[in-house]
Order: sequence, then C-alpha cells, then structure tokens
Amino acid sequence: MEKIVEILKKKDLEGFEVYLEETESNPVIFEQNELQSLEKKFDRGVGVRLIRNGRLGFSSTNDFESPDEVVEYALESARYGEKVTYSFPGPSETADLRIYSDEGWPEKERIEIGNRILEELKGLARDVKIDMELDYTRKKATIINSAGLQVEMEKTFYSFEISGFTITESGFVWVYEQKASLKPLPPFDDLIRKLLKKLEHADRTARSKSGELKVVFAPQALFSLIRPFAVGLSGKNIAKRISPLTNRIGEKIVGENITFIDDGTIPWSWGTRPFDDEGIPVKKRFLIEKGVLRGYLLDLNTSSKIGMESTGNAFRKYSSLPSPSFNNLLIEPGEIPSSEIFKDIDYGIVVHSVIGGGQSNLLAGDFSLNIGLGFLIEKGEVVGRVKDTMVAGNVYDCFNRVYAVSRDTEALGPYILPYIAFEKLNVTAKE
Repeated sequence: MEKIVEILKKKDLEGFEVYLEETESNPVIFEQNELQSLEKKFDRGVGVRLIRNGRLGFSSTNDFESPDEVVEYALESARYGEKVTYSFPGPSETADLRIYSDEGWPEKERIEIGNRILEELKGLARDVKIDMELDYTRKKATIINSAGLQVEMEKTFYSFEISGFTITESGFVWVYEQKASLKPLPPFDDLIRKLLKKLEHADRTARSKSGELKVVFAPQALFSLIRPFAVGLSGKNIAKRISPLTNRIGEKIVGENITFIDDGTIPWSWGTRPFDDEGIPVKKRFLIEKGVLRGYLLDLNTSSKIGMESTGNAFRKYSSLPSPSFNNLLIEPGEIPSSEIFKDIDYGIVVHSVIGGGQSNLLAGDFSLNIGLGFLIEKGEVVGRVKDTMVAGNVYDCFNRVYAVSRDTEALGPYILPYIAFEKLNVTAKE
C-alpha cells in the first residue's frame, strides 16, 4: 500500500484512496449426512480509486509485485470515468466496538459438533438428509487516502447453517436454520428444536382458502419483504430519482408500529464495524421511525449527488467500487411474543420460507411470493402445511396493515427481524 501511495502522490490528482482487503476462511461442510469437505480459502487484493480532472478512475489487483500497473490502469480508466463532485474523508473519531474474537474455532471442534448433531438427528428424524456448514472467517481491511485518513479494522465471523431435506405426506420439505455472530456461538440445541418442530408440522397437509387473510411472516421469510425497502432506501435509486421514497423524508410511509433502524454499533452483530468501506464513522440511525421516513442509505458518491452527507453505509470488495447498503438492519420489536400472536389467529397463514425471489417489482415495492414452507393456523393452532399457495401485495401498502410485531427476534446475518403479522394480504391457493 505504501508503494502505491507514493506513486499516487506524484500524480496530478484531486484525490485518491487505496483499499486493501484480506480474507481467510475455513468452512467445514457436511452434505447428505456426511462430512463432505474441509476448505481453507485466502483472498487478498487492493483497489485503487482516484479522481483526476473531476472524473473517477478505478482499478484493482491481487498481484502485489506490480504497484505501478494498478495505478496506471486506474489513471487510464479516469479518462472515461464518471464525473464526481465528492472528496475523500479525512481522519475522524470512531467508536471502539467489539468485532474481533481471538478465540478462534478449531476445525476439529467443528467436525465433532457436526457429527454429534447428525447422531442426534439420526434417532429423531432418520429420513432427513442434513446439510451443514460451520464457518470461521477472519477479515482485515485497511484504507489510506489523500486526505490523511489511515484506518484499519479486523473482524472475525462465526456462522452455523443447517438445512434438512425430506419427503413427508405433504410432499418434499426443506427446512433451514442459521446462527451467526462475530464471536463464538452458543450451543445449537435451540436451532435443532426449531428444525424438528417445522418437520413435525409439515407431516400434515392443509388447504388454505384464497382471498384476503391474516398472514404472519417469520424472520426468515420477512427478508423477502425487506428487499423492496433496501432498493427504495438506496442512495443509488434516490440519486436517479427512480425510488418511490425520493424527496419524502418526514412523510409517513408505513404504519406507526414500524421502525427501521440501521445500527452498525451493536456489539458482536454481523454488520458491526467502526467505519464503513470509505472510512466514514458508522452510527445508529433511524431510517423509518414510527412509520415516518427519516433517512436513506448513502455513500460518498450518492450523498454528493443529492446534496447530503454520507451516512456511513458504503460496502465494497477490493475489486469493486463502493455501494450503499445496511450495516445492521433492526426492525424494532413489539411487546408480545410470537406464540401469543399465533394464538390470536382464528384463520390465517404463517410463512417460514418462500421459493426463490418471487415475481417482484422491487422498485415499486410489489411482491408475489410462492410459499416454500408455510402453515395454516385455525383457532390458534397449526393445522398443517399449505402447498401451491402464493401471497402477493405491495410492501408500502401491507406495512400499513401490520397489527402485531413480536417481541422475539432472530439475527439473520446483519438483519435482526421479528415476526410481523399483517391484517390482510392477498392469498391465492390452488383449488
């Protein structure tokens, strides 16, 4: 990096940035009830971003023997690059956050955990084919720019994913659970119980009515309804004026019981970091507060285009330019447990997963989702699994019809989501 910086200082530039990224991961993978692979992956590269004559140049490499070459490529790309008006940030104070654990996660220990889980499930659900991935990753990022900024952070990632495939009376069933953190994970007994509970409910088939029904989205399925908000809040679409949320800060856009918080300071949470991938300090921010739009997701480029400041939401790989996204997205939980929400349903559906991304117009907020794993609820009890059933609507409309938000949440990577119950959603079931 120092060699590249010295070369850049000698060029006639309005500014430059050097971004170094090093990632080392060691996943342990089980497939079809057997240990399948042990992998060690290492990736290291550097990205060079510069501004010359008001235009952006960029290049990246993982060849550390040719610092001159990556600079020349970046200079060449600036001849035809996008016109930009932003400047790179100088040094600023950042929070001291808990994002690195030096405990590690030995490969041998993860193999033993996986084998123990398979042995437990063999007696409980012997016909289920189990896939698991137990991953330990270390990532280091360093940023140096022409404004005097020089920062570095190192993070650890611990993740566990388990899925089960089986055939029941209701047909082919796929169930999934995960847990992830920046520190060592607790035992996975609760995840196994959830997995088995879903399989138990899926043993029975139920036929849903079509029409406007109460629908509860579990956290895993709720992610599909968050995607249109991510698109609408993105500074890229705000700058292009194609988002339905353009120029609507201060307006009520969803129900008063909905609050979206972008918080990159939550201890040990997946998206926590002291600064974003441009060196801007990360903070807790309200995006939607009690239904009212409060802000967008912005990086240096998009913020400059709409006359606002960067919000510290830039994400990138060394081989790509920054783009705005959530740090940790928290939907503020409610006051009642999800179990109480289910008990109050006379007739409705709970959705745990959807098939694919659905037929959706993300910009407009429209969605049409085929239910992968969902259950019919009558008089507060699970009747059975629904098949050949679709739920459709518009997120800006249906989030005005939320009648309950659960107190309990699940952390799915950088998304911390509750169960959300909608009063009326369009459900279409095959006759």
